[in-house]
Amino acid sequence: MTNLYIPVTDCKVGYIYTLNSRNLDFGAFTIQNTFIGLRTKFDDTFLDHELHHDMGGTAVPVKEISALPSTIPLKLDLGSYDLVTKEDVAFDKPVADGGKGWYFIKDGKSSKNIRPCRKFNKELFEYLQNCRKFIT
Repeated sequence: MTNLYIPVTDCKVGYIYTLNSRNLDFGAFTIQNTFIGLRTKFDDTFLDHELHHDMGGTAVPVKEISALPSTIPLKLDLGSYDLVTKEDVAFDKPVADGGKGWYFIKDGKSSKNIRPCRKFNKELFEYLQNCRKFIT
């Protein structure tokens, strides 16, 4: 590893950095000391994250690029919804462990019929896709 990198203590949440990492060329730094960026695998490009090197991960930031607009959520996904009703859902803990399992957020009612699906963070994905043209 090169000595010219940005330590985790100097990284700013919500800023985009170029990276030397296993799967990401660049990414936005999060409060969890990870970088969210674009990963391509088998011709599929998707949001993924890698932990900062100082925290035991593989992402080594080498250059600060710019701040992510504050209107874009800094998350891999934006929760879950039910495929049938399109209502927002969340997971408590397994029913066998005393939890509710999957439940509807609006009323807190659980159901075995919920078919959860992840809400894709399209806004962050598109912003990083656009950045890719200028960074790499």
